[in-house]
Amino acid sequence: MSAPRFEHTPDQEAIDSPAVTAALEQLSEAMGVPLTLEILRRAAAEAQGIKALGTAMAAAPQPISPELARSLQAQENWWRTIEADHQMLSSAEVAELVGKTSHRSYASRRRQKGRLLGYRRGSSYLYPTFQFDLSTRTVLPVIEDLLATSRGYGVPDEDLVMWLCTPSAYFEEQDEPVNHLHHPDGVLAAARDEFGAVW
Repeated sequence: MSAPRFEHTPDQEAIDSPAVTAALEQLSEAMGVPLTLEILRRAAAEAQGIKALGTAMAAAPQPISPELARSLQAQENWWRTIEADHQMLSSAEVAELVGKTSHRSYASRRRQKGRLLGYRRGSSYLYPTFQFDLSTRTVLPVIEDLLATSRGYGVPDEDLVMWLCTPSAYFEEQDEPVNHLHHPDGVLAAARDEFGAVW
């Protein structure tokens, strides 16, 4: 018996139907391998990812090496991990947070001036919530210093976000630099140590 092929990704309601559950049980018994709804969901999500990746690769003007494809996927996976662990804001949400609801360009202007940390995702910018003191609705003072330091070494803002969200042996706790933003001297020294050595 050959494995079923999905010509398209089934929607959630179809996946959760009693008919699918019964078919999975029969297929699982016939194949001698455990199949569950969770496995089906993961397979459907992977099928969507493969289709999207194939479309993107087909649109590329030059052939993409397997090494580059793996590197890009690893980078995307890391961004998804960061965004799952740390809340990100749109430019409109930043303006609302700081009380500038009528100024959508507020975040963009501050980012360009090195006063707000943001990074491009798709066609827009995202801004980590961890750079704000939520009690005062202001940007932590260390952010401007971190941006000056990293940009001084030629480090893109995206790399600064990644560094802030990656465990570092520089700290005794070997945790993420983002956990030390309220200790400016330590996090700035760690940034200089990291970026000065790399760049």
